[in-house]
Amino acid sequence: MIRLAEAVGSDDYVIYEKPPVWSFAAGSVAELIVTPTRSLLRDDRGDFAVSRNRRTLAEIPGLLDRIRLSDWRAYGIAMFDMSYDNGDSFHDDSDTALVRLIIPRVEVRVADGRATLRGIARAEVQALAEVVGAATPVPHYRSTPVDVEHESSTGFRDLVADVLRVIRDRGIQKVVLSRAVPIDADVDLPATFLLGRGHNTPARSFMVRLDGLCAAGFSPEIIADVSAAGQVLAQPLAGTRALAPDQGDHDDPPGAGLLEDPKEVFEHAIAVRNSCQDMAAVCRPESVAVTDFMMIQRRGTVQHIGSMVRGSLAPGRGPWDAFIALFPTLIGRPRPDAYALIRKYETTPRGLYGGAVLACDAAGTLDATLVIRALFQQDGQTWLRAGVGLVPQSTPDREFEETCEKLRSVASHVVMRTTVGTS
Repeated sequence: MIRLAEAVGSDDYVIYEKPPVWSFAAGSVAELIVTPTRSLLRDDRGDFAVSRNRRTLAEIPGLLDRIRLSDWRAYGIAMFDMSYDNGDSFHDDSDTALVRLIIPRVEVRVADGRATLRGIARAEVQALAEVVGAATPVPHYRSTPVDVEHESSTGFRDLVADVLRVIRDRGIQKVVLSRAVPIDADVDLPATFLLGRGHNTPARSFMVRLDGLCAAGFSPEIIADVSAAGQVLAQPLAGTRALAPDQGDHDDPPGAGLLEDPKEVFEHAIAVRNSCQDMAAVCRPESVAVTDFMMIQRRGTVQHIGSMVRGSLAPGRGPWDAFIALFPTLIGRPRPDAYALIRKYETTPRGLYGGAVLACDAAGTLDATLVIRALFQQDGQTWLRAGVGLVPQSTPDREFEETCEKLRSVASHVVMRTTVGTS
């Protein structure tokens, strides 16, 4: 996947891992773009734009129907700010892209040791086929771990304390608050992705370069996985504990201390209930069920309590209905109160953090993963970001430490551009 990204030069691309399938998509024969005021499909015919439905994205299926390929697949991103359904966001520019999907010029999918390539131009497909088939040395990278506990931690603890006072005074269930960690160095994003993937066990992984925004990450959480038959799967995670380096099953049992912590169990119960309520809005209510309840999921440097919520789409509902009902997860409840507190106490927009990387196709499937445990680059800046779910039982010190535990899933494997060899 990394060699393919290098081979396409300056083209935009998306790498997406949905185990056991890896997908690489580059260039575009068409793009779907959602802004705060409109949604449009852009191809060689020009732009076809419609007014945006802020709450449902109901216009997207109609735009995708205009794609002049019968068996298309699309890959892209949705920004966290797409979730602001009241028009109150950090973005004042009406042309800011909140959703961007590419229908690629060339696509490579790898599964079970076999690569399948397709594209618009035979020469482009053949060029990537040579990359896929080439026997080249595997790069060996050395990390330069990033300090995630620097002085700004005091400020975050103070913000947590302020938000907790509001939560307790107003009876708010939960607010997800996050902090950014800037990296003042020349970071090699592809190398970091390659090294970090070897030390993480994500539900999905991704690396994207779209319109100047680059990100790579190892997501522990599925927002929505919708099959062509209309079966919907979500994977709410909440409740976190650090994993010791190289901790295995022979050490402390999975979830030791986590499942006995009332705060962590309460936080997870809220997440599961919210997923059930959101899914019931677009699925046949009797079909919504929780499976694999409160199972421990090991994800990089942390372990989480995880559950699966499943349902069947109601008549007249499609994959985008499921996505918008379940997106985003990094807010809290009630949503209006949580939005207001996020906007007040987070001084910079989240951008792609808390958003989604996703893939969908003409058959009606859609798979979207939550953008956390990720490294971001844009406009010459590089940063990490992590958040915590604040509930009345939370404490500032523990919540700050939890952000550190999550950040280390990526921060421990950051590669600078000068530290490379071969093996």
